[in-house]
Amino acid sequence: MIRVTCSRCHTRFTTSNSNAGKTGRCPKCNRPLRVPALSPATVAPRPVEAGPPAAPAAPGQPEPQPGAEAPPAAAEKPRAVVVPGGNVGMGQVFRWIGQGVVAGLRNVVPLTLGLAIMLILVTLAWTLCVVPGVFLEPPLVAGFTLMLLGAARGKSGLLGRLFAGFSGGRYWRTMGAVWLLGLIFAGVSVPITLAVILIGASSVVLLVEEGAIGLLVLAVALPVVYSPMVFLASRLAWALPLAVEGRARAAESLAVSWRLTGKVARGFGLFVQMLVLALGSLIVYAAMAAAVLTLLGLGGLAAVSVAGPEIIAQQEALEAVGNMSAMPGETTEAFHERRVRELYRRMGKPLPPPQPDENPTAYWYRADRELRSTMAGESLGAAGAMAAAGIVAMTAAGLAVTLLSTALGAVLAMPGMVGYRDMCRLVRPAAG
Repeated sequence: MIRVTCSRCHTRFTTSNSNAGKTGRCPKCNRPLRVPALSPATVAPRPVEAGPPAAPAAPGQPEPQPGAEAPPAAAEKPRAVVVPGGNVGMGQVFRWIGQGVVAGLRNVVPLTLGLAIMLILVTLAWTLCVVPGVFLEPPLVAGFTLMLLGAARGKSGLLGRLFAGFSGGRYWRTMGAVWLLGLIFAGVSVPITLAVILIGASSVVLLVEEGAIGLLVLAVALPVVYSPMVFLASRLAWALPLAVEGRARAAESLAVSWRLTGKVARGFGLFVQMLVLALGSLIVYAAMAAAVLTLLGLGGLAAVSVAGPEIIAQQEALEAVGNMSAMPGETTEAFHERRVRELYRRMGKPLPPPQPDENPTAYWYRADRELRSTMAGESLGAAGAMAAAGIVAMTAAGLAVTLLSTALGAVLAMPGMVGYRDMCRLVRPAAG
């Protein structure tokens, strides 16, 4: 066997003597490298182990090449982590945005479905009891992180990775990383919340006393107050994928993420990326709000077009009959009869047949009651149709907003993962 060391990431591995002088790729950073020729310094001694010798490769099976992937165990339990030199500029950050959005849109269906399933399961777990939420959320978050990483690397079968956080030794490592991040941001959010309350109260006073100046202060101060948390999130953005992939332990992943993101535009690359993506999401949400209002408006117009004319016709008929005046010398019974006849005429309804032994006065009062009861029922049905149309429109709008928001969240998570994909080549276990 020949010992090979990558000149870029310093990964050490062995390959068959038959590969001497051939060109392959590093299993860690995928850099092309040349296997040295046979010499005493490059030939690794055969390890002496108890038990039978290893079985030869099956016929037709090629021997391991320098470009083959390293075994998962090498990345599962790193002893330590080293981040060599190397920096990227702001131009690469914007290229990550483009590549990430394209990769997210290409895989938008499985990513949206995976994010929706994760959110539903996490919500149910926390709703049922605190304990299920504590133990189920981190591995589900890890599974969705693996989906994002698979999409960034062009892998298939993304949805099958959603529950991979429960296996492969990732469970407790991910648990530690998720709750460490949660504790950090919970601690940071306390002073920010107090500052927001103070700014909000001051803005209300300014709004009352100075008018629009209060709104201006609020619009400027809130982004400034939240910017430290966004910056902290940008510097710790890669802690979770580092822990999920086993490139670093839970606590160590925070420091490694800080060092890695510090090499992206002097530490401000992912911060700028988050601001750009936040601005883009605001534009998308504004378009979504316009679409929702349009949908609700169309639903309202449809409801009014179906039920509105009938209600309007009833109101006009009742108003016209109510404005009728008695003719000179007309008795009360005759005037009532004339009003009932007019109401039936305007509504296009036939007069009811008289009952046996029913006097004329009782007949016309009964006819009036029956028609008004019928009109009330029809009006209630029309109002119900309008309400049903409104509910359908609001439900459709809510589902559309939820679906689009989930898809948008999945797509906007991809640029950070594309950046991690390119930068994690700098992460390697320390020698020794």
